[in-house]
Amino acid sequence: MCSTTSFRSVLKVTDMIVTAPNLIASTDSAVEVLEVEPGERSLLRLVAQEHPPFLPYYESPTSGTTLCSVQHAGVFAGGVLLEREPAAAESDRDAALAALFITGNQRNRGLGSAAIVAVSRLLLSEGYERVLALWVWSVQMYERLGFEFWRTRSVDR
Repeated sequence: MCSTTSFRSVLKVTDMIVTAPNLIASTDSAVEVLEVEPGERSLLRLVAQEHPPFLPYYESPTSGTTLCSVQHAGVFAGGVLLEREPAAAESDRDAALAALFITGNQRNRGLGSAAIVAVSRLLLSEGYERVLALWVWSVQMYERLGFEFWRTRSVDR
């Protein structure tokens, strides 16, 4: 007889937070962050290849969620998932940068930092008081942009 054992995997996730006075301008990397419709192929392909657990959020975004494409010199460079009604919010004046992905060949060029600043400025200009950065992989990068540690949480995988 063969028995199966299931293993529960817990991921520790760091979330960061920034307010308008603390947001620092990014590098010189000029990026455009453009809103796209669900089903945008380049974005879905990137998420499916590099971050499959996030694919359902990009395929069927919830109310208040905006999908964005990051472009550099007219070339697709990544994607951003913005939440104007984040479940993590502590007030109705919180918005979230829920996920940021830069394609492998575009990384380490300052595009992620520039995209973070662009979407944070957008959300803050809309009247949100704080931007929550969820699922932060590079704490140092967010700290350089003025974000501060907010919390660590455990997520089942």
